[in-house]
Amino acid sequence: MVVTNNFQREPFAGKWRFNAELSTMCTPTPRSWIQEISAGPEEVVVREEIVRPNGTGMVRWVRARFDGVDYPVQGAQAVDTIAYTRTDQNSICGIGKKDGKVSVTETFLADPTEGKLTLIYNYLLDEQSVAHGVAVFEVA
Repeated sequence: MVVTNNFQREPFAGKWRFNAELSTMCTPTPRSWIQEISAGPEEVVVREEIVRPNGTGMVRWVRARFDGVDYPVQGAQAVDTIAYTRTDQNSICGIGKKDGKVSVTETFLADPTEGKLTLIYNYLLDEQSVAHGVAVFEVA
């Protein structure tokens, strides 16, 4: 009898460290940015520790399903809620809202071959883009 294993490693799972040299951001570059992600086919848990350029820190946390429903975000200033969808094994899209209005769009792309995670983000104010960028993370 032959048993096959269809399990694929989750490309988003793990601890990720921001790499400023590989990133292109129009927002101030943080001193440090760590993302810890636990993800599966149906949900994701993200914990971010960010140290701003002035040395102040913040921790953001969210647990959400990939169902397009708004879930509360802890510790974030730009969003109260976020809704995630998983477009494929290596892509997660999010729409964040503040006071019920879309304030952030983001796309996470995992590259398991290179050990990289790319975040493409766009901050909005009254439906107008006010900041955008590409943040690249490497396995910590």
